[in-house]
Amino acid sequence: MNSAMILVLLAALLAHTVFVTGNIGFFLFIFDRLWFNDFYNNFLFNCLGELPNILQIVNNDTRLTALSMALKAADLTETSEQPGSYTLFAPTDAAFSKLPPEVVERLSDPANKNELIQALAYHAIADKALTSTDLIGLNLPASLQTLSGDFITVTKEGDQVKINDATVIEADILASNGVVHIIDAVLIPTLSKK
Repeated sequence: MNSAMILVLLAALLAHTVFVTGNIGFFLFIFDRLWFNDFYNNFLFNCLGELPNILQIVNNDTRLTALSMALKAADLTETSEQPGSYTLFAPTDAAFSKLPPEVVERLSDPANKNELIQALAYHAIADKALTSTDLIGLNLPASLQTLSGDFITVTKEGDQVKINDATVIEADILASNGVVHIIDAVLIPTLSKK
């Protein structure tokens, strides 16, 4: 599907939505929340023949703005673009909002940049692009070493994959340099079990 076809389909969808509902807001909500992130990634893959890298996924997902800002503050944007095979457990903005204020204040202080880097590195695994099938296929509960050197614990509760106490809420967002799993909590290294 080329970009001209995508634009025609988008225009037809907009016209149909406005005609049926009389409300463009509904279309904008659907476009923003349910379609844009997949559209962006599928457009890069299908039209340009390449997957976005992990940083592009994080920067273009409206649920991950806090993570995007944290990566920039820690000067990890170049690292997130490097070729390789990584697994990133990406906490949502809602997950960051659950952090105690003193933790946010400490990690936001430029004097504690190394601590922020370690906290972010705790959300990534190097040299392995682990899909949800790979994670479930581990001998659970399983410990995986992160880029920070600390370990996370992978478990399964019912149909849900858990990383420490966080739940994977969207799995298997493929990137050119790995895979991203969206999680509902920020992983705290000091609470990990080695």
